[in-house]
Amino acid sequence: MRLSLMMGLGMLLLTACGIRQPARSAVPPATATKPPYATFTAVPPAAASTATVARPPSPPATATQPPATAMPSSATPAAVPPTPAPLPPASTPETGFVPQTLVENTLLAMETKRDGDYEVYLIRPDGQVVRDLSDDHKHDDGAPAWSPDGRQICYTKWHGGLLGTNVGAQGDIYIRNRDGSGERQLTHDPAHDGWCTWSPDGQQIAFKSKRSGNYDIFVIGVDGGDPVNLTHSPGTDDSPAWSPDGTRIAFHSSRDGNKEIYIMNTDGGDPVNLTHNAADDIYPTWSPDGHRLAFVSERDGNREIYIMNDDGSGLRRMTDNNYVDSLATWSPDGQYLAFYAKPPAEHDKESYIMRVADRAVWQVTNNQESDEYTAWSPWLR
Repeated sequence: MRLSLMMGLGMLLLTACGIRQPARSAVPPATATKPPYATFTAVPPAAASTATVARPPSPPATATQPPATAMPSSATPAAVPPTPAPLPPASTPETGFVPQTLVENTLLAMETKRDGDYEVYLIRPDGQVVRDLSDDHKHDDGAPAWSPDGRQICYTKWHGGLLGTNVGAQGDIYIRNRDGSGERQLTHDPAHDGWCTWSPDGQQIAFKSKRSGNYDIFVIGVDGGDPVNLTHSPGTDDSPAWSPDGTRIAFHSSRDGNKEIYIMNTDGGDPVNLTHNAADDIYPTWSPDGHRLAFVSERDGNREIYIMNDDGSGLRRMTDNNYVDSLATWSPDGQYLAFYAKPPAEHDKESYIMRVADRAVWQVTNNQESDEYTAWSPWLR
């Protein structure tokens, strides 16, 4: 109490002598968070989940499915790629939206135009750039897909020029190691080959090709050889995606008049229409457990992302805004989707990540040039 009286007297003396206390500096206002894209519900940084997901153990080896007769008997086994160099240290996401387990142990292979032409970049799920994988500024490279072991990436290389000036350019499928080394050409045809997907045993690649006159789905061994046509359809068959159990291939087709999502056996048999909608449904991708498909639909007026079960039931709309939302791929734990979105009347596309459980989104990239198709890797060893 004596100390309090002395402090009070001291303050009175200072005031009487005309001495003012310095004003306390104001606390700067909190920086406003970047608004979410369009009107979609997003989690602000302070409320974003910081939970981590335990990395699952490697699944036990299972018997591989027999090949779909795509690899000729005279073909030699594919060379085993070298062990990739260790990844650079991961940063911590500012928002905590993406679990650190995914940031440290997975990558996104992204088609981007940030260098003026289309290249395939490897980035972390927090947006940190790891490398320009394709590093080829004479041709456009895009539509990447990961090998099941995460050591290699297949993609399309357009030979006739850059897409910005020559949309009809012919392309082929190429394969490259994750560290950027060992590029090799897999397909060789005057017609366009593109949009590759790996079989889960890593021995075959399905792709679309115009070599039969219109787009059909073909399959080829990873060592090359003669591709086998699986669809033989008068319509356009496009965007194949191999199921995790190796028994089916999902794709979209216009064989019934408009574009629908189909699944078929790996030999092309028993095709089944899953969507049956008057609007276009395109770009299917499998969840890691093989029970669900993400796809893009225009059934509500513009391109939005949907999820359904592998029999077409359980439809769930994942995006709901006036942006163009497209090309969703799953995280290896099945909890997130990576996709790109484009504002209406603009050309710039950016990559986003969505949490499947509550549809909250986080923007991964922010560049003046487009960041487009994003393929999420498996768990990397």
